[in-house]
Amino acid sequence: MQINEILVNLIIGILGAIIYATGVYLVGRIRENRNPYTGKWESRIYDDSGRIVKKDIWNLRQKGKEFKGTVYRIEPKNQSHRFWNMKGRIIDRNFFAIFWSKDENIKSYGCWFMRQEDDFLLKGKYLSLQEDNGFV
Repeated sequence: MQINEILVNLIIGILGAIIYATGVYLVGRIRENRNPYTGKWESRIYDDSGRIVKKDIWNLRQKGKEFKGTVYRIEPKNQSHRFWNMKGRIIDRNFFAIFWSKDENIKSYGCWFMRQEDDFLLKGKYLSLQEDNGFV
C-alpha cells in the first residue's frame, strides 16, 4: 500500500467518524426538542400575601424523564446578574429538581418540588438553606 492510499483511507475514516458523530448529535437534539418540557419557562416566586417578588427564566432540555438547564433572574432588576444550573426528573405529574449558583460567591442553592396542574402550569415549593447552621 502506498502512502497516498493510506492517507486517503485515513481521511475517509475521519470524515466518516465526524459525519456519524454529527448525525448522532442532531438526532438527540431533535428528540429533545420534541419533548414537552424543552424550552423557556417563566418561574414566579410569591410572598405570603400572594404578590410576585421574583421572576426567573428557565431554559430546559428534556431527555426522557430527565432534564437539565439554566435559570436566570429577571426580577427584581438588582438580581438580574444571578444564574443557576439545574438538573431534575419528572415522575408522572411530579417535577423534582436541584439548583446551584454558577457564581460561587452567591450562596444560592436548593431544590424544587412541583406538580403539573395544567399543560403549561406547574405549582409547588422550593427549599433552600437560609442560615449557615443548616436550618431551612
